[in-house]
Amino acid sequence: MPSQIRPNRPEVNDRFPMLGFTIRTDGEKKRYEVAVAADVSLFRQEAKSKRSRSNFYSSRACGLQPISSGEAVYVLPAEVLARFVGQGKLYYALVTYANGPSNAEISTLPAEGSPYVNLSGLTGRSLKRVRVLPTRQDASNSYGRARMRPRVWHTVSSKPVLLMPMIGPLQTATRLSS
Repeated sequence: MPSQIRPNRPEVNDRFPMLGFTIRTDGEKKRYEVAVAADVSLFRQEAKSKRSRSNFYSSRACGLQPISSGEAVYVLPAEVLARFVGQGKLYYALVTYANGPSNAEISTLPAEGSPYVNLSGLTGRSLKRVRVLPTRQDASNSYGRARMRPRVWHTVSSKPVLLMPMIGPLQTATRLSS
């Protein structure tokens, strides 16, 4: 069975501003990464220059996630979801790894007409109430780009695409130095 990813909700809005994905594999121990984008074209290698914090994210920025029993749930961090406020659609992709990062299997890569999560009802009001959206002071207290290491998002081509990880409030300096 090829690995599969499905959103736990077809729509994210201010009333329920959370998004999770159920990931199923063939039962073998694997690791995975989930990528989300506001446009399907952003998953292609030639579109890497068009990616930004507000239109693309890969969970690999926080490391590969384990799947031990053939099924896992990945919850998109709220601070990442907040970056997509104002986008109408959120497309998703899955890459699984059987024996380390060199054995990547692109399980799901969206194309025009692929399913997506509807974000049109997400204005960010509910995220502001729980202080997920950064204030001006929080934004100025970042570590900056000098401490960031490049990450890779695997695309259909054999050449990986370099990404820069997004530093969120839940990541620590020890995570970045590993």
